[in-house]
Amino acid sequence: MAVSAAREWQSTSTRPVPLLVCGMAEGADRLVAARALAAGLRLRALLPLRREDYVDDFRDQASRNEFEDLVDRADEVRELAGDPEDREGAYVELGHGLVAAADLLVAVWDGRPARGEGGTANVVGGAIAAGLPVLWIHAKHPHALALAESAGVLPLAPDEDALTGALTPALSPER
Repeated sequence: MAVSAAREWQSTSTRPVPLLVCGMAEGADRLVAARALAAGLRLRALLPLRREDYVDDFRDQASRNEFEDLVDRADEVRELAGDPEDREGAYVELGHGLVAAADLLVAVWDGRPARGEGGTANVVGGAIAAGLPVLWIHAKHPHALALAESAGVLPLAPDEDALTGALTPALSPER
């Protein structure tokens, strides 16, 4: 997930509403997308494949319904030209697209190496290599929060449940 607002802010006299750019994968992507929408943020769904091909990657009909609901509520939907026969390559391109769109990358990640190309570890590594700050929310409870940059990892809130306590206020347009 990527947050982008600073570039717009520089060209307007009022503070823009942050834009969450999200790959809409099952799990944390959708949790954050739903909370962002509820908080009044704008949502851009950045899909690695055509929508009708992407839904084949979801585990069941309930997941496909959740995806469709969130994508239908997005302010913008962009489908990348991913090849359904090369899903790994499509996910790599999605990661590049998220990094390119971001002022800040938000990664809910367990800190483990990627299990394949295009995984969260690869996206985080690409963001750091590009000089992009990464707000890292550890995927396991208590969801430690850290800032990851080329200089290293700075713990921010090791005892706070970041998914419920830190992320929403950090992205709130009211701030």
